[in-house]
Amino acid sequence: MERKNCYEFSQYQLDPAQKILLRDGERVLLNPKSFQMLLVLVEAEGRVVSKDDLMARVWPDVMVEDGNLTKNMSTLRKALTNGHDGAELIETIPKIGYRFVAPVHSKPNEASDEQPAVIPPEPAPSVRPSGSRKWLTIALLSLTLFGIAVFLYARRGAPTSPKTRPPAEERTNNPEARRLYLKGQYEFKRRSNEALEKGRDAFEQATKLDPNYAAAWVGVANCWTMMGQVNAAAQSDAITHAKAAITRALELDDSLVEAHATLAVIKTNHDWDWEGAEREYRRTLALDANYATGWHWYAMHLSAMGRHDEAINAIRRAEELDPVSLIINTNHGWILWCARQPDEAIAQLKKTIDLDPHFANAHAKLGNIFETTGQYAEAVEEHVKDYDLSGAKPEVAVGMRVAYRQGGWPGFARHEVSRLQQASQMRHVKPKSLALAWMRLGDKDHVMGWLERGYAERSEAVLYLKVDPRYDGLRNDPRFADLLRRMRFTH
Repeated sequence: MERKNCYEFSQYQLDPAQKILLRDGERVLLNPKSFQMLLVLVEAEGRVVSKDDLMARVWPDVMVEDGNLTKNMSTLRKALTNGHDGAELIETIPKIGYRFVAPVHSKPNEASDEQPAVIPPEPAPSVRPSGSRKWLTIALLSLTLFGIAVFLYARRGAPTSPKTRPPAEERTNNPEARRLYLKGQYEFKRRSNEALEKGRDAFEQATKLDPNYAAAWVGVANCWTMMGQVNAAAQSDAITHAKAAITRALELDDSLVEAHATLAVIKTNHDWDWEGAEREYRRTLALDANYATGWHWYAMHLSAMGRHDEAINAIRRAEELDPVSLIINTNHGWILWCARQPDEAIAQLKKTIDLDPHFANAHAKLGNIFETTGQYAEAVEEHVKDYDLSGAKPEVAVGMRVAYRQGGWPGFARHEVSRLQQASQMRHVKPKSLALAWMRLGDKDHVMGWLERGYAERSEAVLYLKVDPRYDGLRNDPRFADLLRRMRFTH
């Protein structure tokens, strides 16, 4: 058995071989992932460890999101300082990663190579049943077998999923392709324009190293689909690339759960093939009923259809399966809002922001809700945070705050229309952005004009028209009703 050095820092002793952390000789309890994070940081010898590298080292075989890292880092810091924040030992390097800053002394591990002894539980005394006790034992056994039979009968015909399926990233024999896949997944989960482009590039590099890596082709499709939604690419170009990539993925592996989920998203977001999307989501969850992303995306589809109770149940299931996913938690709030539960939606989004205050999408959606509840000052601040975290120039936030301070909500609304109109002269601006900007001013003609453009572009602008509370002022407009009809929504 290979011996590893022990490490000493401050009042702590770290033994990697025994997986033990001591503080002044007393055992410090850490979950396995937090322990591994500590070991990676200590062994870096004062160098900065990027989030990408840390996640790849601690979770080498699974796809995780920033929330997992944040949660375990918080646990580690509290353990290192007996409940405090641990900042004096682990430094956060904003937008990059972490560095262990305490002086570390390394020394050879003098412990025995043998595994720590584990004392087996004392065996229960053997008792031979006799007389009435013998018959009681037989009766209990019979009842147990009967209960199992009833349980199995009740489950007949219920959808099942494989107890185990290899993680998507493992379906390649090329280690570098796998590393690029994990990097792509990390960037995709961040959702910003820059991150999506980085994610797409990583996935595409993985497919060049292994052209038969179906999961990487799914990643390419996911990034292109999302880039069309967040305005990182023109919708028509994005969906063309996404369809080509997902077709290739399914040609390589028709049993890949992730591929069917992505195909369902394309059918929902671009084709507006609601029935086809429903079939693909059902196929996804039949293949793996514990696939959190499948439940998440299916919940969004159900919400767009106005099937609110089903959507809430589905997103809760997704959150049960992946409780620290930032985007799942955020869209749980969105779904509650579309179901006309604003108080619950606000609470959900604040909980998400507590998980990671730097997740822009949560701030954007919270700002949207505050608009509809008349909390305009709070709405402006959340929109400012969204733009700041998304990498907007500082003057954008300044302009938003000044406009609200000088003109109140109407002044802010006029400022946003002007800003977006100017931006549209230089680049493509999402039709939804301008439609909603005009909606703040109550200008229905301009709103409908931009919604019609969104319809022509098959953009996300019209996907949630049936349920988005911000369009409630158009519900009685015949033009709005006609648009819902053409999308095959029931008004």
